[in-house]
This record gives sequence, structure tokens and C-alpha cells, in this order.
Amino acid sequence: MIEAALQGFVTQLERRFDPRAELSLADLQSVAEDLLKLCRGLDFGRLDLQEAGPGQEVLHNLSVSSKGGPSIYLVSDGPGVTSRPHEHKTWAVIVGIQGCEINTRFQSVVKDSRQVVAVDSVNVGAGQLLWMLPDEIHATSVLGEQATFHLHLYGSALHAVPPFQSRCFEASPA
Repeated sequence: MIEAALQGFVTQLERRFDPRAELSLADLQSVAEDLLKLCRGLDFGRLDLQEAGPGQEVLHNLSVSSKGGPSIYLVSDGPGVTSRPHEHKTWAVIVGIQGCEINTRFQSVVKDSRQVVAVDSVNVGAGQLLWMLPDEIHATSVLGEQATFHLHLYGSALHAVPPFQSRCFEASPA
């Protein structure tokens, strides 16, 4: 039932927007709010999916496009998990389901440089949202001792974006 609801959401999204077009911030906000409304009516606990342990990240494919289009994943990060600063190379919407994740946003020190500096942080806990354009850079870290579950909707399936290491940056001290 949950997977069917999410697949229906992705199908509507594909009808609403040209899959080759980049979404505006206003479009992303609208998509994020619609996804949050849908999530409020779903009991993700019924999926009985593995929760990440300390230092682990677990990715659950919920609605993944075989053609590389919009896809939804449920990500569980265990206590102590952090990510390097990275971009997605596609737009992203994140909905908090359980636990809290700090998303630190970065900007380039020098245009076209792989060196970045932190500019702000956003906590994404249960019922909270974050949306990002393809070139926005962020890093994550789990806040507290509870594993997180966050729903990630990407404009492109993860198998269709460049490998993670090629999308990473080096953080410079502020």
C-alpha cells in the first residue's frame, strides 16, 4: 500500500512536470508540501524495514524509476553517521520521518572550486522538509542517539546520477 501510494505520487509528478526540465524553488516547495501531506497519512512502521545501527546507512528503494526518472528512497542513518559535503546533480526533496538529521549547506570558496565553506544548517526531524536544487551542496549528520528515517525524492534515480565520490567537495574552515 505504501509503495503504491508513493508510485502514484511519482506518476502524478511525471505528468505535472517535464522530466527533462529543472524545477524552480517554488515548484520544489510545492512538491515537498504535497509529499509531506501524503507521508502524514502513511504508517512507515508497517513496512518493517531495517533501521540503521550506529555508524550504518541503509537505503531502501521504495519507488525507483527504471528509466532514471523521479525516484523515492527511504534512508535510515544510524547514530554517528555523517556525509561529506556533496551535491546531488538532480533536485531533491527530503521529508523527515523519524529522528533528526542536521543538513549543513555550503557554497564554493571560489567559483568552480571543489573547496566549500559552510553557510548555514537546517535540522530535518519528523514532519520537517528540505528541498534542494541540483547544484546545492550539503553534508548531513545524525543528531542524537536515535537512528533516522528520511524519505528522499530525487528528480533522477540514484543509478542515473554520477557516482557519489565525483559529487563530493572539501570543506574549508570558516
